[in-house]
Amino acid sequence: MAKRTKKTGSANEARKWSTEEELHLLAWLDHCIKNEENFDATVVTHMKTKTQRALTEKQCKDKVNRIWQCYGSYGSKVWLEGSSSLECLLEEEKQRIRQLCYELDASSLGVQHDDKLPEEEIEKQTRLIAEKEARIKEQQYQIFNLENDLSATRSYYEKLLRRLENRSDPIHNPEFLYKLQNDNTAIRRKLEHARESQSNELRIKEDTLGPATSEICRDLYRLEDRVATACSAFGCSTSTIEPLPETPVRLRELIARVSGMSIQQFNAHMVSTGISGRNLFRSLAAALLCELGFEPSFPEPLDVGSLLLHEYREQVLIQGDRSALECLDFLAHKSLFSNPYFVSNVIPEKACGLASEVIQLLAEWNSHGTQDQSLDLGSDAPKEELFQSIFTKALALKVQLLLSKSRYTLVFPAPGTSFDPVTMRRHTDEHSPRRSSLQLDLDESPVQPKKGDELVKLCLFPALYAYPKQPDKESIPPQEVDSEKHVVNYRNFFVNEDGLMTGEPVVVSKAVVLL
Repeated sequence: MAKRTKKTGSANEARKWSTEEELHLLAWLDHCIKNEENFDATVVTHMKTKTQRALTEKQCKDKVNRIWQCYGSYGSKVWLEGSSSLECLLEEEKQRIRQLCYELDASSLGVQHDDKLPEEEIEKQTRLIAEKEARIKEQQYQIFNLENDLSATRSYYEKLLRRLENRSDPIHNPEFLYKLQNDNTAIRRKLEHARESQSNELRIKEDTLGPATSEICRDLYRLEDRVATACSAFGCSTSTIEPLPETPVRLRELIARVSGMSIQQFNAHMVSTGISGRNLFRSLAAALLCELGFEPSFPEPLDVGSLLLHEYREQVLIQGDRSALECLDFLAHKSLFSNPYFVSNVIPEKACGLASEVIQLLAEWNSHGTQDQSLDLGSDAPKEELFQSIFTKALALKVQLLLSKSRYTLVFPAPGTSFDPVTMRRHTDEHSPRRSSLQLDLDESPVQPKKGDELVKLCLFPALYAYPKQPDKESIPPQEVDSEKHVVNYRNFFVNEDGLMTGEPVVVSKAVVLL
């Protein structure tokens, strides 16, 4: 590997791994992240096959962590980003990893754990192989059609060139040359648009147009970190605070959201558990982020022309089909959300208004508090900038999630709930808010409690659950289908059970809890 910047392990330990073995390990990590395979369950068999070494799962994971400590960039997450987070690797090492990844992708779909697999596993792998081969054939067919179009375009272009060469003196006809160049540019642009359109249609059909789970987790971790930083700017005490006032209505609503309790019940809970002012303030700020940033409808539909837009959608559904309506609407929104004006003006303007509202609510709470528990608000300007950056990031994530057909809900585990490592992450350091946000679940901290060992005192940042869209019944005629079910849903976050979707939820990101 490249020259180390830190010392980790003993000299005897360093001799146990060759550079080629380390590169095989990192290539397999990249392969598992890309294809969403289980690294823990397959790495031992893979390393045995490639290096003839009998390694344990713990040895392989510890080795990845040590490599990241030596070569990883600050703030990167090796278990989500793979070898791309190791910026200190030599170029030839990066090239070797890419070569190994290519060989893995070309050779098989996965790694078998045993020489003889159960019949059910064989059938499952056979089905997966058949599905992937079908997708590959479809993509090859699309590529074949594009190549034919490109070949015809080249033939036409060469024919025009020959006609130009046969002219007695083409240098004296600049208008013809200019028109030829414009035609060539237009044809190339149409081919690029055709390729992009086919790719987007496939992604809409497979519901992969929105962000990947790893990207959502990364953005939520950064949001949690920014919320902790912004709350630290208020100078809240790390000691237990006095009971909260019962008069502010908004405060009562937020307490009910994060704890499911009344003010009186929550005050008794704070006294018994010793919750600090800083952690309470951080939990309330996270609730405001959910209620103002994610759960409302954004962007707001246009007041003028909304009925006309509805009629357009109905006609597309009747004249075409559901797929045509979905493709048109999702691609239009994808283009809108990447528009420079929307990114640079609409989102920051909305975020600025939400930040001002949060500062006003916090000031209202401060005015009702006692002198001992009042927040040191100071100047609002730097705090508004912090919260504006938080809401800018939150709204940018929300509009990207609109491109997914799933619906989402943000869940605060109630105080007294048993700790569940499947849906929760432990907040470990109260005096360093950044530290918890940078601890990924994949780090597997040795002090992580097991399910049921400890109870939740307070949720500092909610979990994100996704409810995938259920398939439609193909037998329903287009004119009887509600067009709203096949277009982008601006209210893709729901709060209460009235909006609950059918099916099992998927845990996208875990809640951060204080134990």
